[in-house]
Amino acid sequence: MKNLKFITLIALFTCIPVFLLTLTDFLALHDIFNDYASPKVISRFCASDPTGLPHWTRTTMEWQMVNISYVARFFFLIFNTVVLIYFIRVIDTLKKIEGN
Repeated sequence: MKNLKFITLIALFTCIPVFLLTLTDFLALHDIFNDYASPKVISRFCASDPTGLPHWTRTTMEWQMVNISYVARFFFLIFNTVVLIYFIRVIDTLKKIEGN
């Protein structure tokens, strides 16, 4: 049961950075839309093709944050799936022991 509690605590504490990454994902996308890719900004430059936009519209840092967020979520979901499968097996084992 100590391992079960330890794994549960790890799952709980990994939720915190994933939640923070989700918030930064939202902030990055909000920043991209309002400051770089909104219709107002694009119409100001009258750019009909993307090659005509200024260099600062690439938003490299914001897109990196979005990518990091999605990679972290992917590994977090894999981890949670493994933990849940482990919990199910432990519960089944405990039920068999109690039943005997």
